[in-house]
Amino acid sequence: MPKKTVAVLVLVAFLITTIGCHHTVKRPPEKLEGGSEKIIKIALVDGRVIEFDADGGRYSSETRQISGYTPVAALATYQGRDTVISSFEPVNMPVDSVLQVWVRKSDPALTVLAVLTVTVLVALVAALVAAAFKESCPFVYAWDGQKYVFDAEPLGGAICEGLQRSECSRLEYAAPDAGRYRVKFRNEVPETQYLDQVGLLVVDHAPDQLIVPDAACRLHVISNARSPLGATDESGADIRTFVAERDGLAWQTHMTESALKRTADTRHHLAFEFAKPVGAKHARLIVNAGTAIWGSNMIREMLQMRGSQVDQWYREVNRRGAKALELLSFNLREEMYLLKLYVQGDDSLLERALIPGGGPFLAEDRVIGFDVSDIPGDRLTLRLNPPKGFWMIDYLAVEYDDSTMAAPRAVPVGSAQDQSGRDITAELAAIDSVRYVMPRVGDWADISFAAPPGAPDLARSVFLVTTGYYEIQIDKKAPEQTALIHRMLSEPGAIITYAIDKYVEWTQQQARDN
Repeated sequence: MPKKTVAVLVLVAFLITTIGCHHTVKRPPEKLEGGSEKIIKIALVDGRVIEFDADGGRYSSETRQISGYTPVAALATYQGRDTVISSFEPVNMPVDSVLQVWVRKSDPALTVLAVLTVTVLVALVAALVAAAFKESCPFVYAWDGQKYVFDAEPLGGAICEGLQRSECSRLEYAAPDAGRYRVKFRNEVPETQYLDQVGLLVVDHAPDQLIVPDAACRLHVISNARSPLGATDESGADIRTFVAERDGLAWQTHMTESALKRTADTRHHLAFEFAKPVGAKHARLIVNAGTAIWGSNMIREMLQMRGSQVDQWYREVNRRGAKALELLSFNLREEMYLLKLYVQGDDSLLERALIPGGGPFLAEDRVIGFDVSDIPGDRLTLRLNPPKGFWMIDYLAVEYDDSTMAAPRAVPVGSAQDQSGRDITAELAAIDSVRYVMPRVGDWADISFAAPPGAPDLARSVFLVTTGYYEIQIDKKAPEQTALIHRMLSEPGAIITYAIDKYVEWTQQQARDN
């Protein structure tokens, strides 16, 4: 099953194909609402996954427990034969022991909307979810031949023109329809989005190969990726379950007050051990990692600290002068949205590469190359020190030695129009000063591309290349918090402590409100 099938939002398929307007979302346990929510499965802090029966589990805000029944298959002897029988065991799990929850929601008020168009349903549900989590950056929906499906979330963290970048996103659901691929960009939250260029990269390849982009949108052919032999956190707990497969079950911080403040250390310390051919010179990390939900919220929080001076700060970052260098140095020191990759040497940690953030709803696979020529023996140990609450990691694997590159076919925009029907093809055709701007929630761009002919014996991977940036809309009348900004910039770890305190404050407010 593709990772995105069980990832953050599997909305539209359920909405369009069921009368009762059901949809499935994956969320942290602190976002549970109870009521009409049916819990499909839960992932525990220790990596176990519990699936509920057809009636689902339910969350009680009074007891802070998730309760239900899980099906159990057992082997029994009946009339001299071994027979598989099914039974059901009760589950009564404290929410503090739960890391992730998959929820099926039914909203009777939405049932009447089943007659509306796919586009309207996509817009409605995605806007509700995005508003609840205060996420930023464009949402991209791919046409799968019958409906639009949420399929990419590019440009996370590109919060001003000076941080514009090009990003490669796998389109898992895109299917040619009448010889064309179709995608829809939508602005789902209060921000202004600027799209500079959009295009596709299409690769036809052997079915047993995986095509994965690097940060520069070069496509690598992966044929022999090795999962970790072992993976542990700072307490020695086994976290391999979370990172061994591309399955949407991601390692992340256990977001409870007790877990966040268990020690004064604001970071996790993760170790991953891999087999390594003796004499290997080069390695490629295949990683699916991204920004966690609270980390994403903190982008808005940090911009709001600038208040009435945020536009001046934007101008200085856009000039790529001192403020841009200050921001980069801050990010490298704190590792909130760029995570340092370390290799364990004989007696020291060797910094080798950076892992970029993204998401939080859909993180992308990335290839990151690094040197291992100075690592002896048949084992490779990688270490990561993510700050608490800022990262989620779904998959890590390593492949060794020379990289094999794919030769994609580049497909430019065929046609594009906005929500008013205006032709915006020229605005998306090249990286230049002419951009398509989406200043309002609900603005969208409908884009199509000619689908190259394929071969029946080959698999196809389709990647969307998006160039642009966005600006989050904040309260620009508020005064700049100069002293707080100075403390964040000058005191290592202060921003992480601040983020933890803000999260605890938010959860306590939620408890009072309920």
